[in-house]
Order: sequence, then C-alpha cells, then structure tokens
Amino acid sequence: MAQKLIAKGAEADVFTGSIANIPAVFKKRKPKAYRVKALDEAIRSTRTKKEARLLHAAKSAGAKCPLVLSVGKNEIAMTRLNGKLMRELDERKMIAVAPAIGTLLASLHSAGITHGDFTPANIMVDGREVAVIDFGLGEFARDDEELATDLLLMKKSVPAAAYAAFLKAYCKARGPGAQGKAAVATLARLEEIEKRGRYVVRGALA
Repeated sequence: MAQKLIAKGAEADVFTGSIANIPAVFKKRKPKAYRVKALDEAIRSTRTKKEARLLHAAKSAGAKCPLVLSVGKNEIAMTRLNGKLMRELDERKMIAVAPAIGTLLASLHSAGITHGDFTPANIMVDGREVAVIDFGLGEFARDDEELATDLLLMKKSVPAAAYAAFLKAYCKARGPGAQGKAAVATLARLEEIEKRGRYVVRGALA
C-alpha cells in the first residue's frame, strides 16, 4: 500500500500505509539544512531511537499508545490507532474522557516518562478509550518541572471543567505512598510555574 502524507511538522512528516497488511503510521524525521550533515544525521537518529524506546516504555507502563512495528535510522513505523483527536471533541465529550486521560498521564509519570507535548492534539479518543501519540518531545525523567509542564499544557488546552476532572483522576491514579508524595511535589511545582508568570512551550524551542 502506498504511503499517504497526513501531517507535516517542523521535525517530521507523518504518513499512513501498512506493513504486512497491518494499518500503520510512519513518522519520518526530516533533514535540517542549517545543521552540519553529520551532526544532523546523528541528532535525527538519536531522537528517533529515543522516541521508539519511550513508546515501548509507555506501553509497558500500561498506557495505551501506538505499538512500534519497526525502527529505521530516521523513521518509526507504528500501528495506526482508531478514533479522533481530543481537540476535535466538544466540551461535553472532553469532560467525559478527561478522567481516563488523567489516569493515562499518571501511568506515564509513575513510570518516569514525561511526554513534553501533552495536549488534545496528541490524545486519541475512541469512545471511552483514550491513547497518547507523538513522543517526539518526551523524556525519561522524574523532574518535577518536566512533570508539571505536562499538567500545565493540558490545563492551558482544555476547558476548566475538563481539566478539573483530568487532575482529580491523575492524583487518584498516582495514589498514596511514594507516588502520592511525588504527585504532591509535582502539583507544588505546577503552582510555582504558574506564579512565575512565564512558561515556554518546549515544542516552540525544539
């Protein structure tokens, strides 16, 4: 099956196609002419491999996300998910799925994974099922600044009622004990970030 371009980004283009009759999505990182060629190839290769590792770790942590089918030098092939992007939902439906999304993010954070661009543009919704896509800005990190940024990105992207439902589920899923204490620290950092009155979306700097 021929690949079809479905999205163009600053770092990568995304295509649909198939592998062995399995519907697939192909993310291909593009070369940057302003970088020295050898450096550019090294950066793209490193980011591609890291994203594949993040996807595998996220799935192992119980988060629904694409399954990696193959990894090339600058390309990842993944299973294609059903549903629509959260950003396409109306407010009522956003509120309805918000708890599931909070639980999903908690599973990532509990496993030491930050997404880096956790917004409705990267959440797939299929009925009551939710999944996260695009780990291009993700990191293996437990730093409260990084964790809080994931929360803040969602807060700035959805209606207040949806965020309240999302945050309640997130805190509940992180639970008592060490994870509960970690969640409290993350929320405290979130408050600090908001009080600073300055916050830069990492994607704008990538």
